[in-house]
Amino acid sequence: MAVNTAVPLKLQSLQAENLKEGILPNEGAEALGRILGVKLPQVLVSTRNFQMRVEREKDLGALLSSEILDTANLPEPTHSRPNLNNAYIAPRNEIEQTLVNIWQGLLGIENVGIYDNFFELGGDSLMAVRVIAQVREAFQIELSLSSLFENQNVAGMAESIERVRGTVQTLQSSISTVLGDGAIASKEADREEITL
Repeated sequence: MAVNTAVPLKLQSLQAENLKEGILPNEGAEALGRILGVKLPQVLVSTRNFQMRVEREKDLGALLSSEILDTANLPEPTHSRPNLNNAYIAPRNEIEQTLVNIWQGLLGIENVGIYDNFFELGGDSLMAVRVIAQVREAFQIELSLSSLFENQNVAGMAESIERVRGTVQTLQSSISTVLGDGAIASKEADREEITL
């Protein structure tokens, strides 16, 4: 899906210019074969204009840090929901809606249903890591990567999140019963002082 990502025209022209200086795959394979076949120490001697190359890299660096590549100004690439074996079912609660928003944003697909399979939508293990990171941030819970592989749809993940939240609340109430509410407040105050 990254192939269809919007790229500013100036960056496109710089990328095209860099491609002109490249070598063909068969030329690369031949060069690598020659390098690996020689038993002598390797020395690289560049025939390119070094100063011109440095200036071009500066231009590219300036472009990458400028407003031209401000992701807020680029259109979000969205693709329609693929034809899946299950019908689209909208989110039923706030947890499911938050998860749908995360999936839609990362996968670039609109109208993700709560029973749509993450991997059938184009997700992979690297994307799963990003999903879990955003879920942890959004819900302030610790959720393992395996939870996405075990619950490959929004509804299943929402149930996992509710279970984790329930477990945390049960633990907090058990601790407050044993130690008293003042102990928990004291620990939270200590944690705030440490993080400052």
